[in-house]
Amino acid sequence: MDYEAIVVGGGVMGLSTLRHLQRRGLRRVALFERDRLGGPLGSSHGTSRITRAAYEDPLWVRLVLRALAEDWPRLEAELGEQLIFPRDGLFFGPEEGMFPRYAQAVVEAGAAVEGLSRSQMATRFPQFRLLPGEGALWDRTAGVVAAKRTMLGLRARCLEEGAELREGEAVLEVDPANASVRTRGGWLQAERLVLCAGPWSAGLAPHLGPLLRPTLQSVGYFEVAGAADFPVWVWLGRGLHEHVYGLPAFGHVGIKAALYDTETVITDLDEAGTPQVQPVRDFLTRHLSGTLGPTLHAETCRFTSTPQADFVLSPWPGRPRTVVGAGFSGHGFKLAPLVGRVLAELVLDGRTSVEEVEGNRGRFAG
Repeated sequence: MDYEAIVVGGGVMGLSTLRHLQRRGLRRVALFERDRLGGPLGSSHGTSRITRAAYEDPLWVRLVLRALAEDWPRLEAELGEQLIFPRDGLFFGPEEGMFPRYAQAVVEAGAAVEGLSRSQMATRFPQFRLLPGEGALWDRTAGVVAAKRTMLGLRARCLEEGAELREGEAVLEVDPANASVRTRGGWLQAERLVLCAGPWSAGLAPHLGPLLRPTLQSVGYFEVAGAADFPVWVWLGRGLHEHVYGLPAFGHVGIKAALYDTETVITDLDEAGTPQVQPVRDFLTRHLSGTLGPTLHAETCRFTSTPQADFVLSPWPGRPRTVVGAGFSGHGFKLAPLVGRVLAELVLDGRTSVEEVEGNRGRFAG
């Protein structure tokens, strides 16, 4: 047997899983990443991400609250550095759209999120203006995740504990029955296998092909006055996939903002694509109370989405030694340490200690 466990995919989910496997006592472990860790063709590059409890579903609210209470503090203590930076969160949008579902879910789950009147919104979040018919929520659990710091810290810690990180080595095929993978160098076998290959997951796990949709996100960085003082924010549209979101200046110049795009499907996974940020500029022009400056930088990011934006966290059908984590739908980074725990427990124990997942296994089965 070559390894006790192999992880395929070196994004934040793969690294988090690898680290949790090490915490469980595994020593002969390897991770295979077709690019370099944190490379631009994946979904985990960049300096920052949003964390927030405001969601349209109480299940997701509870998952985030658990991750913030248990998994992120554990990882921060282990790495010896701060990874979550609290920041007020603003969630706003048409009251006949997704907004009421968010307002109801946070109440049901008991999150520290409250509604704001128009005057309260103007006082607390003067950077934005509400349009007629829009409501607003103040999320006091929100913050910025130091994404690059998290990736580098996980990488260093995994290496310190003896993991093999095989960057630039693509997995071409998996054998779920034998928990083995094929690279250009041939087949390698493990006792356990975890697949976290992002947009490449469907190619390695064909049963997920009809479910997973790789899409290209265009992310812009825009000059605005007081960028460092902005909240994290999401404008909630009329449907699940009609959101615009943004972050304050954090490890970059200007605010970061993007349209949640599930329409621009990736046809070539090895091409970065050309960012299109004019729709985001148009939105900011309508909703910012101040003057929008020039676009400072634009880049692309990959999402691998499911129809309802639910994750796949499940054993390969009939093959309990192989587990798949996929379909993180653009909102997975904030839950990465928790996801790593779930996937490691599923492949080692056949169940997870995270009640919200264990009690909803059908929902996370894909």
